[in-house]
Amino acid sequence: MIRQTVFHENNTPLEDQHQRLMETRRNVHVPILNTLRDWFATALNIKQEIANVSTSILPWPPTASNLNLDSAQRIVPPKLFNFIAWIVSASEDLTDDEFIQVTEVESRRI
Repeated sequence: MIRQTVFHENNTPLEDQHQRLMETRRNVHVPILNTLRDWFATALNIKQEIANVSTSILPWPPTASNLNLDSAQRIVPPKLFNFIAWIVSASEDLTDDEFIQVTEVESRRI
């Protein structure tokens, strides 16, 4: 929501300048707020993906032999893997229901 500033003819130049500054500050917060909402929605989506992971895939407590790349690929949801791949610039492919193809080195990093 962008508000329009109404300047009064009785205002001094300093008051007009202050009013313009305050209006600019209000308008700057709109994109920032939208970005924060996007981040929050993304965080909730990732949290839900993690919560949906089956806990029966690995024994509890896991041993060192259970903690390997193959096990990680079975546990990590595709959406989470892809999100991290985008963050580390391993890929720019857009998909949410299958794993993005990355090199083995990038896969280990993710």
